Amino acid sequence: MKILPRRGAKLKDLRNLFSLGQLGMYVDGYYGKAVFRNLSGKGEAFDKEWGAALIPAGKSGQSISIGEAHGLVISSASKNKQMAADFIKFLTDKDMITLYHKQSDVLTARKSLSTLPEFNTSDFDKVLMEQFKYVKPLPQNTPGLEQAYLDIAEALQKVTVAKQDPAKVAADLDAKLKQSIK
Repeated sequence: MKILPRRGAKLKDLRNLFSLGQLGMYVDGYYGKAVFRNLSGKGEAFDKEWGAALIPAGKSGQSISIGEAHGLVISSASKNKQMAADFIKFLTDKDMITLYHKQSDVLTARKSLSTLPEFNTSDFDKVLMEQFKYVKPLPQNTPGLEQAYLDIAEALQKVTVAKQDPAKVAADLDAKLKQSIK
């Protein structure tokens, strides 16, 4: 079966292609594991077909990725601030975060918990915890960034699926990115 590149594949398309074995490498968050299992139709058995690895090092020599987390806040207009604070404490205590990790592979942003055995049981956990050392904050939103991501995805498909010349694709992508991100 020949797959033709599509204009700027969306996240759901890339996840689906990876889960079906039609995309050899894919960068996603920890939550990708459950998505891949589901989309593959193989459940946990799909774990034998793929693995996690560190993001390749860039010019800095570091394997850098962008961190994300749930944001738990209390509105200044809340009439139940203490109750909300108690609920946040409950959700972020060691037992609840550990349970959340066991159920959904969610990582903890708390360094004191990230070294616990509960967060380092599988090879998947160990790779993610190693990558955690290189997490940087989410950069400020840049106009044109969403289009840039689509252009990057399209360029990857041109090289990997349509077998176009990587140097030409990279040059074309460079020109597009210089226009879309300023």
